[in-house]
Amino acid sequence: MFLCHFFAVVGFLPRRLNFMKGVRMRKLVFLLLAAVALTCCGLKELGEIVPEPGIPDYIDPPLPKTELVVTGLEYPEGYDWNHPETANGTPDIVMYRGDRLVLRIPTGEEHAVSEDLDMHRYVGGHVYTDYSTDTHTIVSRDGAELFRYAGRERIVLLAERDGRVLTLGEARDGRGFSSRVDGVPVFIGFDGSVFQNAGVSPEGEIRFFYRLPVNSTSGITYLYYAVTGPDCVMIELPADIVEVYGFVFREAPSSAEESSDAGGGIKVLCLRSNPDFPDATQMEIFDVDAGTGRTVPTSGFLSSIKNGTVLSDAAPLLSVLSVSAMFSSRTAVYSGTRCWQEWSRSDIPTGFRHLGDSVAGVRKSLYSGGVDILCNGSVCDTLPRGYTTMTDAALCCTDRGIKVGMTSTSGGRAIVWRSGKVDSLAFRGIVTSVMEELEAPADE
Repeated sequence: MFLCHFFAVVGFLPRRLNFMKGVRMRKLVFLLLAAVALTCCGLKELGEIVPEPGIPDYIDPPLPKTELVVTGLEYPEGYDWNHPETANGTPDIVMYRGDRLVLRIPTGEEHAVSEDLDMHRYVGGHVYTDYSTDTHTIVSRDGAELFRYAGRERIVLLAERDGRVLTLGEARDGRGFSSRVDGVPVFIGFDGSVFQNAGVSPEGEIRFFYRLPVNSTSGITYLYYAVTGPDCVMIELPADIVEVYGFVFREAPSSAEESSDAGGGIKVLCLRSNPDFPDATQMEIFDVDAGTGRTVPTSGFLSSIKNGTVLSDAAPLLSVLSVSAMFSSRTAVYSGTRCWQEWSRSDIPTGFRHLGDSVAGVRKSLYSGGVDILCNGSVCDTLPRGYTTMTDAALCCTDRGIKVGMTSTSGGRAIVWRSGKVDSLAFRGIVTSVMEELEAPADE
């Protein structure tokens, strides 16, 4: 109807126009027709598209492509890593990105590279190794020596920050340790030992705990210290503490409300005498002021616990505990005071870490014919029979799911388990770590 009225109006235009006026008029008519057509088609404003019914007016951007980075020890054909005393040859350290072999490092004394599973690690796109001679500790990256220093140490932590390589090493004889940046000492302890876990602070400094043995009238006791960068503070514990099982750092408070909490910076898991029952003990979690080392009010209480090990260097406190039952002892995994998993002592906890508000890890079977079990929160999945998880780093947990690198117990090729599916890897040997990263360009 609108078009009919429009053409009626146009019909009344003057008939006798000169040539230039006629051209202008035809342009005006064309523009008016275009405006009407756009209005009728539903384009209300320039650039505004009206979606069709039932179709969402947004599209989620595609997730970036990722690939698995796997490190491991690849053994020569015929080598039986279950009986290395009868085998010939040495393995190579290998790194794969997806199906591509991108690095191979031979092991052996002549290369200053060890085949021990805990003496290489994947950090920041590189494979770092440590090796002890009779007099020095050597740290290498991708097979090339990076630095060395005097003393025989085992590297218990290696991290990269802003192009620097941070290390924490412990003396091979168990007495003494050092934290370093690019091989230069930051903190040296000439006695004592690193106590369980270490990490890197939000400011990029190595932080850890150590204990120092002290002779007393009742036998050997320990003094405990917290170290961040070059700074050290002694932790003052109540006199009725029977045994300490581990510490964690609390992260810096994000609000004034949190900073007013008595949390103080450090949490300690310990066994304490029960004041109501002189011959009884109880497991407790204390808060400690990171600046003064003094304990502040108890933040948790765990009953029926006999001993434990702390797995994390930062709160919330993640621990594996031995739980006393009526006729047996069981293993339990706790985050703070919440128990996520509990089982008989026939399985070894491997790779447990926080995953969101939950925890995840593997229960590694002690028996050659047994099966490993993946734990995700309180849910368990049985992993493939005939394979086992050899290291903590072989477990990869991201928001895209859990992947587990597994080693054949019969000498076959290694595999990766993901969400019930199994992918065979390109090497036969031991998987030492699995990481999921953004897919690298093909020419890398």
